[in-house]
Amino acid sequence: MLLKERVIQDMQNSLKKGDKIRLSTMRLLLSEIKNLEKEKRISDLSDDDVLSVVRREIKRRDQALEEFRKTDRKDLVDKEERERQILEEYLPVQLSQEELEAMVRRVMQETGASSSREMGKVMGRMMQEVKGKADGKRVRQIVESLLS
Repeated sequence: MLLKERVIQDMQNSLKKGDKIRLSTMRLLLSEIKNLEKEKRISDLSDDDVLSVVRREIKRRDQALEEFRKTDRKDLVDKEERERQILEEYLPVQLSQEELEAMVRRVMQETGASSSREMGKVMGRMMQEVKGKADGKRVRQIVESLLS
């Protein structure tokens, strides 16, 4: 089943169950998917394209959460956190901290990187290997800590 089909099915299920937050999140996600389809002039996006839409929406939630926390809006923080959790269900399983550290150590050994000047080499290889399985910020933090 394509990821887009799963989103549609989940939207229909949340409509039947009366889960308003999930329903509105699914509608918004589907709308963003359709916008990208129109932009690319294709009728069915690949799962990678749909995942990029999901990641973009999660980043938007993160930005909103940051702002709502600054203004002490607990109600909106709760809503954004719930929407973020719903969107995260569509992401592939993320690598653990230990797995990422092991990968960074291996890539550092393969590239011969030993100082922070060579961070670009390590990051380039790492981002190719972990695409979709880890957040770039997490990878950067691990690389920085191991190269310093």
